[in-house]
Amino acid sequence: MLEWLTENTDLLSLAVNAGMLVIWLAYLQVFLRGYRRQVRPKIVINRGGGDGVNARCFVSNMSQDAIYVEDIHISIRFSEKQWETSVIDVVHVDANSAKTDPKRLTHQGPLKPGEYMEVGRYRDLLDRVLATNSLGELDTLGKPDDLYEVKVEVIADYAGDDLLIAARRRFFLRSNEQKWLFWPATVGTEQVRSRSERQQLEEQMSRWLERG
Repeated sequence: MLEWLTENTDLLSLAVNAGMLVIWLAYLQVFLRGYRRQVRPKIVINRGGGDGVNARCFVSNMSQDAIYVEDIHISIRFSEKQWETSVIDVVHVDANSAKTDPKRLTHQGPLKPGEYMEVGRYRDLLDRVLATNSLGELDTLGKPDDLYEVKVEVIADYAGDDLLIAARRRFFLRSNEQKWLFWPATVGTEQVRSRSERQQLEEQMSRWLERG
């Protein structure tokens, strides 16, 4: 056995070095995955401070770095129909407070890591979508038991990333004649991370800007 080891020292050294290389590559892969998970952006869209459509929409930045919110877009879908609008600008702002603090006029702007902002009541946001599309207001929409899908999409810039980032969350909306029922369609917020989706997002933003 000792004789065999002596005769095959070079081969054994090569095998040991190859094994160490595999182990280090595995460690490197685990480290890179953890690093990417840590630095990739994450936006959370939620609701709170009320019940049903009277709850408020909250947007939180759970990324490691600050984000700059470019737009908040809401759509309502029923069957083959869809209505949408941007709710990035604030409505019903006191004129005097707007003069002293222009930031009150818009939700556009930076959000630090761990920071959140309130966008408004879901009822008011949905009313804005309907009013923009000349459909009146929520209480005059459709018939009882019609099921609508509501999508809230937040679009932002992140650190040194060239492409926009985004997150979206879907909710269900239905009237039972007494009140509007409003609940999340998904447990969490969907993060838009693939390059192809983000490129489509850039094109989508351009179309929205052209339409004003």
